[in-house]
Amino acid sequence: MKPMLKAPGNKCLKLKYDEPPSNFALKFSLRRYIMECCGVPDFGFRDLMKPEYARTRRNISAVINFAKFREEKVGLCRLTAG
Repeated sequence: MKPMLKAPGNKCLKLKYDEPPSNFALKFSLRRYIMECCGVPDFGFRDLMKPEYARTRRNISAVINFAKFREEKVGLCRLTAG
């Protein structure tokens, strides 16, 4: 099985291994998934290895906004559930 990760520019990277993914590959794919949920579809490896101020600020802002949104919705669900 050869999993694929999306690189910047929507190019797919084929990882060549027959074993389960390394911790790094797994953690990176989870970070990417979380960032997509937060509204940052172009989060990539470069954001970790060579961060730029504007992108880092945007990424952190997206995570904070997502957390605030989630807390607001969880509170509403608790109120309506009783």
